[in-house]
Amino acid sequence: MRTYPGVLVSTLLAAACALAIAAAPVNPPAPADAGIYSDDAPRPDPGIPRIKLWSQTPHLAAGIDAEFDPTEPTTDIFLPLAGKSNGAAIVIFPGGAYLNLATAKEGSAIAKTFNAHGIAAFVVRYRHAPRYHYPDPLLDAQRSIRIVRANAAEYKVDPKRVGVIGFSAGGHLAALAATMYDDGPKHEPSQAIDSQSARPDFAMLIYPVISFVDESFAHRLSRGALTNNDPKLYSVLSPELHVTKDTPPIFIVHGSGDTGVSPMNSIAMWEACEKANVPVGLHMLAGGPHGFGLGGDDPILKSWPDMAFHWLDHNQMLNPKP
Repeated sequence: MRTYPGVLVSTLLAAACALAIAAAPVNPPAPADAGIYSDDAPRPDPGIPRIKLWSQTPHLAAGIDAEFDPTEPTTDIFLPLAGKSNGAAIVIFPGGAYLNLATAKEGSAIAKTFNAHGIAAFVVRYRHAPRYHYPDPLLDAQRSIRIVRANAAEYKVDPKRVGVIGFSAGGHLAALAATMYDDGPKHEPSQAIDSQSARPDFAMLIYPVISFVDESFAHRLSRGALTNNDPKLYSVLSPELHVTKDTPPIFIVHGSGDTGVSPMNSIAMWEACEKANVPVGLHMLAGGPHGFGLGGDDPILKSWPDMAFHWLDHNQMLNPKP
């Protein structure tokens, strides 16, 4: 298992973790951040610039556009203070079991934390069930990465240091973006946008949903929402099956006490990366539940952002060598 200089890692070996969570329910309950948001909820940060991802959204479905259930996907743009940018960028996918979007705890709060470290952040309100299923969330993810690169000069970011971070089902989407960046049609041909690569330069997966094929720990709620319960898509949308040597470096955090999304998801992704020789760091936080966001006041849970910034620095994403 790889380690990184300057990083305090609380990582469990895969076998030990498997024993610790063997009693986890086969069909886990919905994460705490799924299905709890009202249609008339206000924007978490109304003063932050928000742009539409598409001038003509593909597969547009009728319905009320709500903050946590967008009809048309958007990105909220959080830029560091003038003179504080280091050129890195992070595209953020909040969780919500592909049924809602936790855009405050797993969106704007994360963006502000990255801004404080000089990193431009972009919170994506991607489309989800019940109106939208695959491929629409992945198309939105790919589009958001391309938009950041196409506007790199305006945002003062290095197009070679654009990564993704996702939480829970958003972690699944980030993992898909890291393994399926060449998949999916380009619905809106544009030399400025669609000529850009959708491959992230790094991916950070926080208590992620990963496997749709392993029935012992697959998160069925997210799986059903994204695939519309089509079994033919389960292996297609299991990112651990699509890791290759070209997959970007992966950073993973999970709580060992997570009963909403089994930690075996993160272990499956870590194992796939190890087999493909993809740089990967797995941090299993003792006793951590699901949906802890930045960790609150818990000394163990709130340690992961510092681990993340050390990892980014080690991988030359904060201050790359000339």
